[in-house]
Amino acid sequence: MIKVYGLKISNHSAMIRFALMEKKIEYDWEETLPFSMSKDNTILERSAQGAVPILECDGIFYSETQAIISFIEKKFPDISLISSDPSEYARTIEIIKIFELYVEYQARHFYPYVFFGAEQNLDNSEEIKVKISRGLNIIEKKAAFNPYILGEFSYADIYTSLMYLAHELIPDMIKNKKGVIIVTGNTAAKRGVANTPYFAPTKAAQRILAQSLAKDFGPKGIHVAYLTVDASINTPWTRNRIEKQII
Repeated sequence: MIKVYGLKISNHSAMIRFALMEKKIEYDWEETLPFSMSKDNTILERSAQGAVPILECDGIFYSETQAIISFIEKKFPDISLISSDPSEYARTIEIIKIFELYVEYQARHFYPYVFFGAEQNLDNSEEIKVKISRGLNIIEKKAAFNPYILGEFSYADIYTSLMYLAHELIPDMIKNKKGVIIVTGNTAAKRGVANTPYFAPTKAAQRILAQSLAKDFGPKGIHVAYLTVDASINTPWTRNRIEKQII
């Protein structure tokens, strides 16, 4: 039986849950704080940096999102989320790494300014913006978007879901000269908040992507907003979670 230790509000934990659900794999979930917050030494024993998510199978623990996804794919091959064709396999990993290295990781340069009040280097900000735009342009050129990133649904879509959604919606919005995209987040995307280091960086990256979309497509009549909601949003998952807490 698979067991996942993670945070449901963490995008990396969500990627693992997303993959398991797509592959129709049953699993147990244990809401788990990273070592930086819990100071639980067992987390360090299971994950080198004490980060989550962590996956347990047959008494063995696996950490790091891409390593966990690779394990899931090899362990449960019946429903594949990556092509067995060498070229398509390589293209999937390529898209994932491009997004990680040239979009998400580049956005992390803003974290000292956003979360810890460090002085912002405007020249550096422009350089980072160019790199992020370049990364998005590379994905745009390499992706098929027919209908998914590489044609068939794969791990590339799990990693780049917000960008994929924007790509699918914006062309018709441009044609109609109007449209609205609202991305929900929270205060942690704007400044450091206690007990948020495990997911705040992902929210900052999400906010920066929404801001870039707004600047690119606002002049074309498309309104893109990042809406701060410091509360649970009414969805089937949150309703189920609240019911369990009440019980």
